[in-house]
Amino acid sequence: MFTKLNVFDTFLLVKEIMEAESGVKDQSALNKVRKCFTQIITNYGFFAELLFQLNIIEAHANAGINTMATDGKSIAYNPKFVNSLTEAEVIFVIIHEVMHNANFHFNRMGGRDPQIWNCAADYAINLQIDDMR
Repeated sequence: MFTKLNVFDTFLLVKEIMEAESGVKDQSALNKVRKCFTQIITNYGFFAELLFQLNIIEAHANAGINTMATDGKSIAYNPKFVNSLTEAEVIFVIIHEVMHNANFHFNRMGGRDPQIWNCAADYAINLQIDDMR
């Protein structure tokens, strides 16, 4: 039977496993993302629950990810982008990516143009986040 750890212990365990397996190259970006995760867990419980369902990975240099991106299963971050932001901005972007999944954007795109769909989804998500402030 699975023994559920408290939220913070689970977070640390999952992140340590991911770090060991992901080949993280930029420790400062990972540390900033970790700190922001802790703040999300502490202050934004709804998003924390959704975040725990995702893998967080450092994007490979040739992956074409200039900021952050999600595929519904993972959030990939560009270390240069993360390092260029404040913690508040990183929190916003992580929540933004989680909202793509919460709104089932991958399931609802259908045959629409992916670039236009993503722009419209980004606009809707940013309005939702602004409404929460």
